[in-house]
Amino acid sequence: MIGVRFKDAVVPFSTLMSTGTNDLRLFYSLMIWLEQANVKFLFMDDFDVNYHFGLAERIIKELSAIPNLQTILSTHNTYLMSNRITRPDCTFIVSSKRIVSLSNATDKELREEHNIEKLYRGGHFNN
Repeated sequence: MIGVRFKDAVVPFSTLMSTGTNDLRLFYSLMIWLEQANVKFLFMDDFDVNYHFGLAERIIKELSAIPNLQTILSTHNTYLMSNRITRPDCTFIVSSKRIVSLSNATDKELREEHNIEKLYRGGHFNN
């Protein structure tokens, strides 16, 4: 057991972890399982609910590095709308009326140097 010693008792570390730390521990357990089980498809809803945006970006990159794994992730984090993380044709806006890729949600030609999040917040995508 991994724990922290307080006076005469050892408190299990798992009882002291924050929700984000516990989620990260579970994520890396999932990563090991994904690679060992040769999983081909993964869907995670609100995968980054307890993560800092930088960590959420890192998780996307970690999942993208697994060969032959197709991944669908949902999030409310507009920071992840970035060309350095995913392509606009692989990033979707989901609403109660429709599901549309970023590249199909605007008449603007999206280029690598564009700040996709700024365009989204500026109303350039037809939600």
